[in-house]
Amino acid sequence: ESGGNPKAKSNKGAIGLMQLMPLISNTYIPKEDPYNPESNVKGGTKFLGHLLQKYNGDQQKALMAYYAGETLVDKYVSENKKLPKDIQDYATGVLDKRQKYVKKSVFDLDYPDDKPKRTKTNRSTTYYHNH
Repeated sequence: ESGGNPKAKSNKGAIGLMQLMPLISNTYIPKEDPYNPESNVKGGTKFLGHLLQKYNGDQQKALMAYYAGETLVDKYVSENKKLPKDIQDYATGVLDKRQKYVKKSVFDLDYPDDKPKRTKTNRSTTYYHNH
């Protein structure tokens, strides 16, 4: 939405990289500059964390609420209705893009016969090696 521009402002008033509405930035990053990229991302991730918790980890609902607002999503969900296509498309698009950037575990990669084995050497370090 922001196109990577930390000074972006939508026609609805959402600002910064994460396109936070003023109420959200005031709630999650009070007394911080919402145009500051670090602050804006911090506020956006805190808000998204709240939404994921509220919707029991349902990423689709959380993203739709991030985009269109909790009130609208809650209304449609309580009425057992589908949200408008543009809202669904936003959430689906984010999840599709996410898949491109999620790193696979070394154990999910395609190896010949000697797939790396996990060896725990102490409580904080895990080493991977071939046997």
